[in-house]
Order: sequence, then C-alpha cells, then structure tokens
Amino acid sequence: MAVCYCRREATIRTSWTELNPGRRFYSCALDVRLIVDRFLNFVSDSDDCRKLNVQGGNCGFFGWVDPPMCARSSEVIPGPLRSKNLLEKEVKKLKGELKRKNATVKMMFVLLVCCVGVYLFY
Repeated sequence: MAVCYCRREATIRTSWTELNPGRRFYSCALDVRLIVDRFLNFVSDSDDCRKLNVQGGNCGFFGWVDPPMCARSSEVIPGPLRSKNLLEKEVKKLKGELKRKNATVKMMFVLLVCCVGVYLFY
C-alpha cells in the first residue's frame, strides 16, 4: 500500500500510453474524488488537500506498481489496443445509426397505420 502526499491511500490506475501499455501505477487518491467534490461543492476534510485541490487538482504523487515492460511488449501491445479502440468507435457509430433507423421505421409504421385508417373510414 502506498500513501500519497495528502496522507491518503494512493489509488492504482493503469497506463495505456504507447510507452507503458497496461502498466499499473499509483497516483493521488484525490484525482478520483475531484469530480465528485466539484459536483457537490464538497470541501475536503484536509487543509492540505484543499490547497492542493485549488492549485492543481491533486498532490502529484506518482509511483509505478509494476516493473518496466520489456521492449517487445511495448511494441506489441499498442497495436491490438488501437484496433480495439477503433472497433469500439465503429460499434458506437453503428449503434447510433441503428437507433436512428429504428426510429424511422417506427414513424413509417405509424404513418402507414394512419393512412390505412383514413382510407378505411372515408
């Protein structure tokens, strides 16, 4: 367990950069709480963290959990990661298109029912 400069337990995150893909690291616990704090206008219980929050969002604590990866891993991992990200974007785009097309089909069905109703009653 690592403790950041705010005297809180540091959180473990994962780097997905080109140089350190999949490598875990410690960072300030205040990062995670920052969004909630700002949303709720929450004042931290620590004077140090309150000052740090105003200055830059966290205390800047950083440390690696995992040892450095071999050069080959750094070369191999980003390729599939980029492919995965591209596929996720494509899936999101296709889901949006499908949603729009489903809405169009529903509107056309309602229009068809209205036209048939008008035809039958007149």
